[in-house]
Amino acid sequence: MGTNQFLLLEFFMNIFPLKKRTQFLILGFCMALIGGIGFWYWRPASTDPALQFYQEKRDRSALVALFNENWFWLDNRPQAEGLAAFNEHLDKITNPEEEAKPTKMSWLVYSVDGRARGFTSYFMRIPELKIGKILYLAVQKEYRSQGIARKLLNKAISTLKEMGARTIEITVRLENYPAQNLYRSLGFRPIGSDTQYFYMELPVQ
Repeated sequence: MGTNQFLLLEFFMNIFPLKKRTQFLILGFCMALIGGIGFWYWRPASTDPALQFYQEKRDRSALVALFNENWFWLDNRPQAEGLAAFNEHLDKITNPEEEAKPTKMSWLVYSVDGRARGFTSYFMRIPELKIGKILYLAVQKEYRSQGIARKLLNKAISTLKEMGARTIEITVRLENYPAQNLYRSLGFRPIGSDTQYFYMELPVQ
């Protein structure tokens, strides 16, 4: 509780004089109430039970379907080549050798009714330079505009920050305006472009 809240409580206590014991009870109740509201408002994204780490048996088929649905936005190769590369990334998740690498990729899904409706993947692209990268981000069409992508990104960003990232990279197609607006709202800024993509970075404090 901050100084202003204490002053406010003291003001009310002076206006409505009560026995000391009653005053302490009221003070304790108010502190608990304000603390609870603060925790609810600033609670971390990880408390959302729909945000879960990828599990092979549970999530793989859903992620492959999401990739195929969003292929154009996720990869610049022909769909079959992009899907093959995507499956290679998924295969590495259960590879013990990959698990030990500092550049290992992490996968996060957002589940509704027991099925992944969105996902993201991220990793430390250059650990020694503290550069992280968000590689994939996709949400099922029927579940867009519900804040799912933002929740996935916020969790990916906070995790990369914990891993030591000071810069986070993301790539977005030139015509993907909703994604660009989302990234900008989170602090990403374009640092370059080519005929297909904007390259964006987020400085991490």
